[in-house]
This record gives sequence, C-alpha cells and structure tokens, in this order.
Amino acid sequence: MKILVADDDLDLLGLVAYSLSQAGYLVLKASDGHAAIATFDAESPDLVIRPFRNPADGHYHLFVADLHKSFHFYHDILGFDNMGLAAQMGAGMVSAGNYHHHIGFNTWQGQGVPPQPADALGMRYLTFVLPSPNDLETFLTQVQNAGIEISQHAEGWLVRDPDDINFVFTAKSS
Repeated sequence: MKILVADDDLDLLGLVAYSLSQAGYLVLKASDGHAAIATFDAESPDLVIRPFRNPADGHYHLFVADLHKSFHFYHDILGFDNMGLAAQMGAGMVSAGNYHHHIGFNTWQGQGVPPQPADALGMRYLTFVLPSPNDLETFLTQVQNAGIEISQHAEGWLVRDPDDINFVFTAKSS
C-alpha cells in the first residue's frame, strides 16, 4: 500500500513516515499543500494521512457544494492565497501569509449538496482578525465591490460564503 503523509511539521512528518515504513508501507512525504497535491496527482497513493493537530493551530476544513465557486469566493473575493485546488481529490486550500492552509474545503459529502439548515448542530461562524482597522475597511470594500452581502455582527462584520458558511471579520485595536 502506498501512503502519502503530508505535514509542515518536519519532525512529525518524519516520525509518522518512519513508523509507517517500518510497518512495511511505501511512504510518500509532502511538507506543504502544493507538494501534497503534486505528489497525489503524480503518484496516486492509496491513502493520504495528515497527522492530527490541535484546532488551535489555526485551520479549518469545510464541506462545500462546488469547489470552483468556493475557490473563487475564498481566493478571488476574500483574497486568501491559493495553496492548491485539486479537483480530482475534491479539495482545495487557501491561506494567509503562506501558511499551508487556513481553510481547506472539499466536496467529500457530495457535489451540489445543499447547505446545512440554520438550526443544525455545528459551527456558527469563524472569526478572522485583520491587522488593523484600515485593513478591515479595505477588505470590506473589496467584498462589497464583489457584490457580497455584509452585515453587522456583535463581534465584527458577517460574510457568508456560497454554502452559507458564516465568517466574522474584525480588526485588532490600534
């Protein structure tokens, strides 16, 4: 069995890869999102492992209905960095500051699946804190100019993605 292990923590990546190779598996390693997607496309592994981390590390995985609409929203409208779109895998990744990914999105629950009902169990919103009030104002103007509705929220400004996933944007105090 061919296993792709992907992590930007090189110590953890090495430990997991070593353990799997000692167990007799053929192990492929990738230390960032771009390398993981390229290796997946080139090698077609049987399994992909992303070692568990505490969510406080700062990234989230979201189920979406359409990869390309989500990529357009997160990259082109919100301005996140493109860390890879792998249609074959049904997944995409975006980030800020060249982190491997702050938001991973996928269609693993099905292409075209409707959004969760508003009263469903789950995350209510994610909050992103921009560096300054000026950055927030520039960002909100960019989002409004793209025709995306923005509404005031108790903790900042609420923006919904194409799948009705809520994001609150605020800024550090100056």
